[in-house]
Amino acid sequence: MFKIQQKIVLLSCAIAWTATLILGAIDYRADVTQAEDQSVQILTRQAALIQERLQHSASFFVYDARMISQAAALRRRLQIPPSQSPGLGGEFTDEEKRVLTRIFRIIMQARPTYKEIVLVGPGSHGREIVRVTRVDAGVTVTPKNDLINRENTELHEIATELEPGNWHFPEVRFPEERKRSPPDMVAMQTLILSLPAQAGRPTGYVAISADARKFAVQSLDGAQLSNSTFVLDGVGNLLASRLSDDDIESGAFQDPPSYDDLPANLMFHSNEGAEENFLVRSGGQFFASDGGGQGDPRMPKFQVVVSEPVAKMREIPESAARNSLLLGGLATFVSGVIAGGFAFWITRPLAQIADTLREYRWNTPLEGLPSGLKDEIGDVARAFETLIERLTKSEMRARAIVESIHDALIVIDLNGHILEFSGMAEEMFDYRRAEVVGRSVAILMPEPYKSQYDQYLKRFRDTGEGEPLEKMREMQARRRNGEIFPIEFSFSSLGSGDSQTLVGTVRDITERKRAEEMKDGFISAVNHELRTPLTAINAALNLLDEHASSSFDEKSRRLMELALSGSSRLAKLVNDILDLRRIESGLLAHHAKCLNIKAAVADIVNRYGPLAERFQIAFQLDLPQRDITVFVDPGRFEQAMVHLLSNAAKYSPAGEQVTVRVREHEGEWVRVSIIDKGPGIPDNIRERIIESFSEIESENLVSEGRIGMGLRMAKSLVETFSGRISFWTEIGAGTSFHIDLPILDAGDVGLADG
Repeated sequence: MFKIQQKIVLLSCAIAWTATLILGAIDYRADVTQAEDQSVQILTRQAALIQERLQHSASFFVYDARMISQAAALRRRLQIPPSQSPGLGGEFTDEEKRVLTRIFRIIMQARPTYKEIVLVGPGSHGREIVRVTRVDAGVTVTPKNDLINRENTELHEIATELEPGNWHFPEVRFPEERKRSPPDMVAMQTLILSLPAQAGRPTGYVAISADARKFAVQSLDGAQLSNSTFVLDGVGNLLASRLSDDDIESGAFQDPPSYDDLPANLMFHSNEGAEENFLVRSGGQFFASDGGGQGDPRMPKFQVVVSEPVAKMREIPESAARNSLLLGGLATFVSGVIAGGFAFWITRPLAQIADTLREYRWNTPLEGLPSGLKDEIGDVARAFETLIERLTKSEMRARAIVESIHDALIVIDLNGHILEFSGMAEEMFDYRRAEVVGRSVAILMPEPYKSQYDQYLKRFRDTGEGEPLEKMREMQARRRNGEIFPIEFSFSSLGSGDSQTLVGTVRDITERKRAEEMKDGFISAVNHELRTPLTAINAALNLLDEHASSSFDEKSRRLMELALSGSSRLAKLVNDILDLRRIESGLLAHHAKCLNIKAAVADIVNRYGPLAERFQIAFQLDLPQRDITVFVDPGRFEQAMVHLLSNAAKYSPAGEQVTVRVREHEGEWVRVSIIDKGPGIPDNIRERIIESFSEIESENLVSEGRIGMGLRMAKSLVETFSGRISFWTEIGAGTSFHIDLPILDAGDVGLADG
């Protein structure tokens, strides 16, 4: 591990080097951006210059075609009315054809890139009048018998759609496949000029065709260029290119061209017929393009691409970046040396603090800390002094708290050896702390608990598995004198690994067990000594009321009613006490089965309608659309519902409604809510309202005089089938009691019934 002094040096070096890299990267990025901008400007200007030269060369096509259209022989022929010159070309005399042929030959000799000049006369329905063609031997005139009819050709269709006197450059034509023509195939660039015509006369046209590649190379001949250049037609066919350094120096263009150095996205732009300028980076090259989109739309479409290697463009920025790194390395070394001296000065007091704390012994004076320093290190030293003082006081306070706890506190390790033994533990087990620390906790346990906990600790130590430690358990313990007594205990796990300990709290429940035995004796006495006489008294009163009440006066009759009511309430109280005891002891028999909660609630509310009438209120049902199934004992569920309905009816003002609502709750539960508009539950009894013998004081209940066991009974009944009871209340607004039961899935219904 690095020391603080080393970390400071490393941090300073890292900061210096990082700053060098960041600033260098920023400068490099700025230099690269500037170089790229300059390269783009240069490439764009070169592409525009080449585009301008191409368009200028193409203008000679138009000039030559117009010169032909202005020839005297052709102009005289165009002025003859159609009625005086019928036929498919016989209107041109041989002399006129010789004149036109001579003109064509002169133009062909002046334009070495021209491959063919054709005249289709007006009224000839596409028949050639004169055609001059360039072959290897020179310029030849096509004999009359070899002249063809162009009426069904693509060029003728284009010519017939032009306005008289207008012109058009069709796309470059190839004899076969367009995109990858072999070297022996000639790409043709053609101009079509529609001849002026009188009304009613079909127009003729002049077609001049040139070798598109030679035209592109000748047009660029002599251009002063410093980068690789590509010339493509409007649909992406490569016409000429210059790639190597030798070519750049000589200014010569390749013919036939190569596609190998063109990027795919550049070809994509060209195939789309893009006329806008664009910039593409591909394969270590920048490609700037000019599509000639700002010129005459009738002129031929050329895509001029000029490229420059990225490495060449970045030579100057990369050289500057290398120099920056060298300077940054030197600055980093210097900052490391300075930081080393500064770090030693900073860390010397820290080392003093570490040595002092390392040698400190608990409950001894803390001396040697540099607390006199006025900087942050002095603050740390003074903070340690304060911390030691507070820890000492905290330990004393914690020990006092532990000693004041009525439960015994025992701390053991995973081997069962006692680490701590509180004063209450000493009093409970009659052992002194010094006598048990380091010994096995088994000395406090009789058999079979001793063997069981030895096995439990071994399993927990080896696998980390076992019953939850925090769960409160009851068992028998043994005092020093061998006396066995009941305890209640739980353990909490602290730490992990080898330092893991178990902190246990132990409570002597001898008195509680004695009280439970007394309560059981009381319940038994109630059952045998009180229930039987009450049954006899109640039967006698009922018999007397049935046979002799007619002879009683009004006062005697009221006394009889009070006696019957009191004996009935007392009998019900005895039954509730016995039932509650059986429920809490798990002795109350119940028979759970699948129950449609919606139908069950509706049936209970309907059958206990007289209870609502008795208190002058009404029960209102609010049920869901679908059926919901639960797994409960129908009788015990009805018993819990009746307790809650009875309370809601008693505490509701006359004329109000008690709503009984059934809804799905939290996805896996169904909630049955009994909602009244009574006085609400006072704050001082909300915490104990569901416990035994809790009742709300209310003026309208004075006559009832009942001890409140219903909620405790309902809670115990619901919990027997994994349910729960909760409530919401507000003073003056009413109270809502909720019974939550787990919903039985459709797949579990048959299993539960089985």
